[in-house]
Amino acid sequence: MLSRCWILVVFVAVAVIALGAPAPIHGAAENDAGKSVKELGDKAINLLSVNGIADAERERRFRKLFRTNFDVEGIGRFTLGKYVRRTDKRQMSEFLKLFEDFIVVTYTSIFSEYSGETFSVRSVRSEPGRDTLVLTEILRADDGPPYRVDWKVRRKNGANKIIDVKVEGVSMTISQRAEFGSVIQRQGGVDGLILQLRTKTKFLYSAPRQ
Repeated sequence: MLSRCWILVVFVAVAVIALGAPAPIHGAAENDAGKSVKELGDKAINLLSVNGIADAERERRFRKLFRTNFDVEGIGRFTLGKYVRRTDKRQMSEFLKLFEDFIVVTYTSIFSEYSGETFSVRSVRSEPGRDTLVLTEILRADDGPPYRVDWKVRRKNGANKIIDVKVEGVSMTISQRAEFGSVIQRQGGVDGLILQLRTKTKFLYSAPRQ
């Protein structure tokens, strides 16, 4: 259901063990976006430094980081693609809640798979409109070739929000939209996607809603 690459990116985004110093940055917007990505890693260090916490607490902490740093609603709506126009208010409300829940519980379930990757900010540049691109590398613990990961950051309501992540040039939001579109076609509509998300999160979800 959820793209394995998207799971990996979300996992690494909040499970990085360290952040390298960013390359020289020019301009307030670029500096602010780079700082936001760096702060995400710094917070992740604190998230992982506590041993022996319950899954529910890990979920709560991750949910907070995810909501703070990602444009969850914007990403969720984008992943519905053309079907967003066919989604009523009830469906949209339930979908967005389940979309967030599914990412959170999936993240928690693969927490043990973290294997010591590190995260290095290489450069930051402005994109057309309100967006800033933060170019990074994920350095593998086995000394294999690093993964290139680019974070598209947008200023929204006075805060920087991650709106997309590209792994080796592949957009995770576009990939997820294609996957959700396939599910919607097979299941006969948005309600079919909602049902699948509800089923997958039903037995995994343990953290109380906020």
